Amino acid sequence: MKKVLLFLVVAVALVCGGFYLLVGDPEVFYNNQKMDSAMLHAEIGKKITLDQITMFEWDEMYSFKHTMTKSEIEQVLGFESAAIKEPTGDTFIQVVFVKEGKVVCNLSGVYTSLGYNVIFNDPVPEYHKILNSDKVEFEVKDIENVIRFIQVDKGIIVPPDKQMGIY
Repeated sequence: MKKVLLFLVVAVALVCGGFYLLVGDPEVFYNNQKMDSAMLHAEIGKKITLDQITMFEWDEMYSFKHTMTKSEIEQVLGFESAAIKEPTGDTFIQVVFVKEGKVVCNLSGVYTSLGYNVIFNDPVPEYHKILNSDKVEFEVKDIENVIRFIQVDKGIIVPPDKQMGIY
């Protein structure tokens, strides 16, 4: 009986360990799936804040330019995380949500494959950071079959020539 119980404990530990190796932190994996769905099903033409579509708690959101390496991103965040990805090209986006110094969601990949993108008014910085408490508004648009969350700044929407930005 003890051997069967030990076998079951080891088997469960191996399955859980294998799951963690494949998908990483289960909380981040779950939040990524929920947020992917929320981004893809946002109402076109509506103005929203990100806290209206997130189903998890977060303090800060970062959007990193594709030129930043994983180590540079971790420097900005102030901690290392297995959830951070190394960018793979000039259409790669990485939108990271942080709660109390921990990544709770990381939307990353080629934006045309993901089907969505987050675009800020100022395309110059290597990254953008917003606080949940800032309630930054985005207008949801469908441009070339990609859902674009375009920052609205004091009622002014990013001009059309800037809406094709990739971060």
